[in-house]
Amino acid sequence: MAGLFMMKLIALKKKHSLTLLIISHTPKRNLSNPITQNDLAGSKKLYNFFDNVFAIGQSAKDKRIKFVKQVKVRASEYVYDSDNVIVYEITSEDGYVHFLHRGYGKESEHLKDKTEDDEYSTHSNILALHREGKSVREIADLVDRSKTSVHRIIAREKMKEGLSPAEAVPCGDVGQLGQVGQAGQLGQAGQCGEDFDAL
Repeated sequence: MAGLFMMKLIALKKKHSLTLLIISHTPKRNLSNPITQNDLAGSKKLYNFFDNVFAIGQSAKDKRIKFVKQVKVRASEYVYDSDNVIVYEITSEDGYVHFLHRGYGKESEHLKDKTEDDEYSTHSNILALHREGKSVREIADLVDRSKTSVHRIIAREKMKEGLSPAEAVPCGDVGQLGQVGQAGQLGQAGQCGEDFDAL
């Protein structure tokens, strides 16, 4: 439904040479993680319809502080990315509620510090998605982790079950298969016929 709605809006934009501003909310999200395209409410496919996407994030350090970040830029350059977000304070000065520009900063300065519970939750989510049959690439997109990190977590869990990483993750499913850090050095990838690169 949302995709069909967007297609009609795009047709209207082209017909009348319009510039459209589409406002969408984000689902409840982990304030420890950077804002990505995966935080867009509804189907991720909606993201493909937009020429430019920016997000207004809540600072985990101060409820009065918001930051603006470019998430997608199609025809120009990133200016306000994670290293240069625009920082605002919500204020009621002059008798009305508005954003007061407070400068620029790094997104990381406004994220919640990760706890052991956050890491455990992320690991559990990765393993649950893997059991559902999702690929490493899909999982990495969903949890905002690198493919290497996702593969490492799955491989370590499978090694506890007595499986090798080659058995744990199908060949070709990751961009970078590899050794499992402290778990020890691994040799050939068996039937994959490739050496494991270092994770």
